[in-house]
Amino acid sequence: MDRYSIGLAETFSLSNHHASLPVAYRLYLPRERVTDRVRRRKAGVPKDITFKTKPAIALDHLR
Repeated sequence: MDRYSIGLAETFSLSNHHASLPVAYRLYLPRERVTDRVRRRKAGVPKDITFKTKPAIALDHLR
């Protein structure tokens, strides 16, 4: 069985003293994972997921 990490999730949340609410979520894939078609297919990563840096993902969440 192959074991590997495919990526991380980037989440933007709003919170107060009572609760935390995620308002934006995106899968982060390192560049080498984005170009690995076999891993993408095995993991079921949608074709529209492309490489973006973590700062770029954070800016997208704020827009």
